[in-house]
Amino acid sequence: MSEIVKLRSATHFQCHTSTAAYNLKKKKKILICKNTKIYDRYVIEKVVNGGNYGQIYLAVDEKANRKNLILKVVHENYEPELLIMERNILMKLRGKPNIPLLLASGNYKDYVYIGLERLGKNMSEIRNLQKSKVFSPISVVKIAIQAMSALELLHNNGYLHRDVKPENLVIGGSPDSISTIYLIDFGMARKYLDGNGKIRPSRKTVGFRGSMRYVSIELHKRYEHTPQNDIWSLFYSCIELGEGGLPWRSYANEDDILAKKSIIKPQELCSIMPKCFG
Repeated sequence: MSEIVKLRSATHFQCHTSTAAYNLKKKKKILICKNTKIYDRYVIEKVVNGGNYGQIYLAVDEKANRKNLILKVVHENYEPELLIMERNILMKLRGKPNIPLLLASGNYKDYVYIGLERLGKNMSEIRNLQKSKVFSPISVVKIAIQAMSALELLHNNGYLHRDVKPENLVIGGSPDSISTIYLIDFGMARKYLDGNGKIRPSRKTVGFRGSMRYVSIELHKRYEHTPQNDIWSLFYSCIELGEGGLPWRSYANEDDILAKKSIIKPQELCSIMPKCFG
């Protein structure tokens, strides 16, 4: 993945959370102040991103001598179950390839937190750094293979991601992991297998989950989410990476997006990439 390798010296922290649309340009209350020491171990260096109820911090783990720890913090009264779901998944998949490493988790005062390894730029950021604004076909294939491996792990362990998109596919944060793709942000995930490994019954009412641009036609129609829907989202993500965009990227209305997805022809989706992609 030549486009990714070129960024060896340009990686930075990348960590998303589904609990809010964060924007620090507007003045926000800092939940945990700089230099706060959590349990005599984790020292807060600075807030990276966040809102009034959930924030992301760069921290130092003094006990493990780790300088680049990312702490995701959510107030216990503001959808802490999203962060708890992410923690549970990362604990179950700990040490697996293409999955971020969970380094800490717990409660601090009125907050729930998890600590993650520091990762690099996401695929959307890297694509936009290219002069052509697209990845080469071979790079798209390599990204897709690693992302599929992560999804296979997730699905085999009984979970759906439900928000696969270029922003949730990131490179590693060290020279050794610069060519590794990680699937991140499990806040919207849902367990779809029961304790016996059987698919849970479909719900009568299914709310929308995901990002409008990348979800499958079935999800626009509010059908139950399945592993196939995650794969559809990865498919649309890869088309965007290789083509520079999707035909409905400028649409704001969901009905218009659904209509376009329903009639689009393969050759329209893949006008740049080789015919085999369409």
